[in-house]
Amino acid sequence: MRRSLSIVVGVLALTLSVPAAASALTFNRAVDQLFREGYPQRLESTINGFRSVPLGFRWAGSEADDRAARFLASEMRAAGLVDVKLEPVPVDEWTIEGARVTVGDTVMPATSYPGVPSTGPEGVTGRVVRIPGAGSKADFDRAGDLTGKIALVNFASDYWWMNFPCAEAGLRGAKAVILVFDREFPGYAGAPRAFNSNDPGYSFTSPPLVWLPSQSAAWLKDELRGGPVTATVTLESSHTFAEDGGVGYNVVGSLPGSSDDGTRIVFGGHHDAHFSGALDNTTSCVAQLVIAKAMKMCGYQPASTVTFFNTTAEEWGYTDCNYDWLVGSTYSIQRTHRDWPGAVKAMLNLELMGYRAGSLWFTATRDMKPWLLAEMKAHPDLVGARGGSVQDPSEGYWFSYNDQWPLSASGIPSTCMWTPDDYFWSHYYHTQYDGVDKLDWGFFKKNIKFHLELARSLDGGLLPYRLAAEAAALAAAAEAAGFAAAGVDAGVAKDFVSATREYLASARSFDARRGRVPRHERAAVNQALLAVEKLLNANLTALDVWDGTVYPFQQPMVDLTGMQAAVAALKRSPVQYSRALAALEGVNLGWYGTHFSRPVYLANLRQREPGCVHANMADLGHMAMTLDIMPEHDLVRAARAQKAEPAAALAALKLKITAEKRDIASRLDALTAVLVEATNAVDAITPGR
Repeated sequence: MRRSLSIVVGVLALTLSVPAAASALTFNRAVDQLFREGYPQRLESTINGFRSVPLGFRWAGSEADDRAARFLASEMRAAGLVDVKLEPVPVDEWTIEGARVTVGDTVMPATSYPGVPSTGPEGVTGRVVRIPGAGSKADFDRAGDLTGKIALVNFASDYWWMNFPCAEAGLRGAKAVILVFDREFPGYAGAPRAFNSNDPGYSFTSPPLVWLPSQSAAWLKDELRGGPVTATVTLESSHTFAEDGGVGYNVVGSLPGSSDDGTRIVFGGHHDAHFSGALDNTTSCVAQLVIAKAMKMCGYQPASTVTFFNTTAEEWGYTDCNYDWLVGSTYSIQRTHRDWPGAVKAMLNLELMGYRAGSLWFTATRDMKPWLLAEMKAHPDLVGARGGSVQDPSEGYWFSYNDQWPLSASGIPSTCMWTPDDYFWSHYYHTQYDGVDKLDWGFFKKNIKFHLELARSLDGGLLPYRLAAEAAALAAAAEAAGFAAAGVDAGVAKDFVSATREYLASARSFDARRGRVPRHERAAVNQALLAVEKLLNANLTALDVWDGTVYPFQQPMVDLTGMQAAVAALKRSPVQYSRALAALEGVNLGWYGTHFSRPVYLANLRQREPGCVHANMADLGHMAMTLDIMPEHDLVRAARAQKAEPAAALAALKLKITAEKRDIASRLDALTAVLVEATNAVDAITPGR
């Protein structure tokens, strides 16, 4: 009853605060009107039409993407937003102009990837050599000499990304690579005749690369079974490196808030795309404009400024960079909007909205998850018939593949909305089949309306973070880490585990008493909560070596315990060489070291370090120490081959284990200080403490 009464009072207050002409028009009715008038449909069609070639493509910095940015800025101004800006982002500009594979009189259309060197209009010609299996070093060894030839490689994305076998092909003298879909390694682009493009993590020293869809790949493989095949690979593209002036544009506009506290709510998404990107992510561009326009139409006056943040280079931004995605948002939060952490109540990121066969789900920082679930329960009509769900890092779902991640790693609580199912990811994602026909306009409309409810919930009253959600996950991770068994400094580890427990107790106390915060103190408490969120998100959000979201001590602990397991196996009698080798393969990027040539492996290690030229997200990810574990792996293999004692391997591992323990202790020490500060801050705002 109280909830119903508060809604009535809220609606009445809104009605009284807007002009009479607008008072009859609610936000939902404004959205309905815009859909009836065809406004979102026009936007979707226009943005999808910004293409470099008939198949699409608006990669960062291309004229197609720049046109999209200018169009969005124009529409933001027309919608009544203020402070609309095109904010430059240094990127490696890349524009595809055409790609094909020619065998005799057969010309097969192809696609390619940003950051890949061009062949020029003349193409490169050579004998095609099919690389067996998934394209590992051993597979290339089986294929024989590749000098001056063209490698046909299966896209085995469940094992590794395309940059690894392509670099291996280049190391062996291949002139070009044809990447193909294979049902043994389904991965992406499984729809019939699907073209593919993606962020390739590519080095400009690797060979030109093109993609052939399944039917063309099957034909080429059949031809190879009949005897030698000579092909010409043609990839035409143009580029300007960031160092030479390459630039793309983020687009930002705002609806000013009535308060003067400097807080804001940020709607996010990206305008660059592979192919037309109808869902990924034209839907975000459209949704942001519909929300902005509907807010103005109904006279909505937020307390906090509502900012619409549309980025470039989400899909790709740099060559010779492992973390070559999220370049626009990473650059922005590190350079252009460094003042946002501690001021942004939440970043509501929008990705792939309104998928006709999908359901609503969110990735979220942990403190946001209980609030999101409550909002879904409160608005079942807007969630949709298929319901909705929220994932968090503890469930392994909060990946680093959208603009939510850099902002949260910088201290901002965040959510990201999604609607695709597994079939979309495996068949349509980053293909020409990501088209308007995959969009359910009614479901899309509900997605948009739901996000106003999220913004309203954030805009009024006490901020909805549930501090115990993050605190409980952290405490559980600390308890499970096994610091004592791993031999990490006992005093440092004990202090850290104790600090997690103390913060959990404080967080639970605040959550239980948050309803007692007096109305006149809410603004001050909100400012304190924002400071706590900034402190925790910036210090607890880390990347593991597989791009997942973890705590800063977790990947180092994986590496430490892996090396210790190898040592234990080597000390057994008889020596368990195979078990030791398997343990080392799981240390850091040892998997790549055992499956690819050393230069390929080492190049990728260097790209992941925060100090590399294009570090991008590595600067935010609290990266684990870079460990080249292959020298120890090779020493174990040599000892096994000679049936000798592994003394050299044990000595080398001891040195790395000592360094890893020291690194973990340093991380725990820093996190303990963070938690003590957070505990004191939460205790200070907890009623009755």
